[in-house]
Amino acid sequence: MNNFFNYQGFQVTVQTINFEPWFLAKDIANILMLKNPSMMIRHAKISKYFVRKIATNTLGGKQKMLYINRKALEGILDHSKRDKASHLRHWIQNN
Repeated sequence: MNNFFNYQGFQVTVQTINFEPWFLAKDIANILMLKNPSMMIRHAKISKYFVRKIATNTLGGKQKMLYINRKALEGILDHSKRDKASHLRHWIQNN
């Protein structure tokens, strides 16, 4: 089941697996104004253990999408030099 939260006008899709949140990588890339979620993950050197392809309902039907867990999200935000990354990191830590 998909859950959503809004961050500064951006919708972020979250799936809970074994009580752990997994964030849609595309949504995080959109917040950081990056076009390619796979490259975002690769540049931050995120381990494959923190990334999953999960079947997700989209307008085009069910598709396997890249999701990252909280540890990967924090790694991406720590690696990013964009102002939005530090704001999102602070927001996540306080919510």
